[in-house]
Amino acid sequence: MKNSSNDLRDTYMSIYPTLEKIALALEDQLNAILKNIPHIDRISCRVKGIESFLAKAGKLRPDGSPKYEVPMKEIQDMIGARVVVYYKTDMPSIKEIIKSHFIRVEETKVEPDDVSKFGYEGFHMVCFIPNTIFSSREYPDVNDFFELQIKTLYQHAWSQSNHGLGYKPGAELSAEDQRMLALIAAQSWGADKVLSELVTSQLQNN
Repeated sequence: MKNSSNDLRDTYMSIYPTLEKIALALEDQLNAILKNIPHIDRISCRVKGIESFLAKAGKLRPDGSPKYEVPMKEIQDMIGARVVVYYKTDMPSIKEIIKSHFIRVEETKVEPDDVSKFGYEGFHMVCFIPNTIFSSREYPDVNDFFELQIKTLYQHAWSQSNHGLGYKPGAELSAEDQRMLALIAAQSWGADKVLSELVTSQLQNN
C-alpha cells in the first residue's frame, strides 16, 4: 500500500504537464503585457520540481504539526514567475502594470528583518491564474495561484548563487563561507543602490 508521500508524488507528477502548459501561457501573457517596458532583462515562468515540492510539502511547524494539511491546494508557488529588471527604479512601474492585469492574493517586499544585515531581497506577489488560462473546474487538483517575483539583476544573481551554495543538501557552510555570502549580498545591495542613484541623476539632468 502506498504511503501519503508516494500518493502526493504521483498526484503531482500526474498534473505536472498541465502545470507546464499553465506556466508557458503565463510567460506569454507577461511578455505581452511588458513588451514595451524598458530595462527588463528577462521574464520566465517555471514549475516547481518534484523534489522541491515534496520537501516543501513535508515542512513542519515548530510544534511538529504539518505546515500544509493539503499541499496541493495550499502551496502557492507550484508555478513561479520572475521578472528581472536592470534597476530598482524600474520596479514600481512594473508592479503597477502587473497589478492592473492580475488579481492579487498578497504581496510582500522581501528584505532582511535586521536592517544591519544583508541577504535575500525582492518583491513577491501571489496572484490568481487568469480564467483565460486556467479553470479549476477542469483541473480540480491544481490550485488557482502562482507566485510572481520582481528582482533586479543583482538580486537575482545573489539569490541564485545563495540557493545553490547556501542551501546545498547535506552540506553545512562554515562561518567563513557564511561571511563571504553576506559580503556578496552587501556588494549586490551597494551596486543596486549606486546604479539607482546614477539612473535617477541622469533622468533629472536630461
